[in-house]
Amino acid sequence: MNITELFIKSNEEDIDIRITCGNRWMVMDDTTHELIVYEKRYYQRNTYLICQTQDEDLAYKFLTTNLTNF
Repeated sequence: MNITELFIKSNEEDIDIRITCGNRWMVMDDTTHELIVYEKRYYQRNTYLICQTQDEDLAYKFLTTNLTNF
């Protein structure tokens, strides 16, 4: 089972899930089926949108990689 299948199956069962890595997390938009990666930096007030894509590999890369390494 890949990440997209996991999100689709959880949506069918009406379960909200997110995949977390440090201070970033990935969710799936129910209507567009896009993977969205957010970040809330330590001691910051705002949450930042890092990536919004349908490409599973790209979303995983943004989730696990520090932006300064790109």
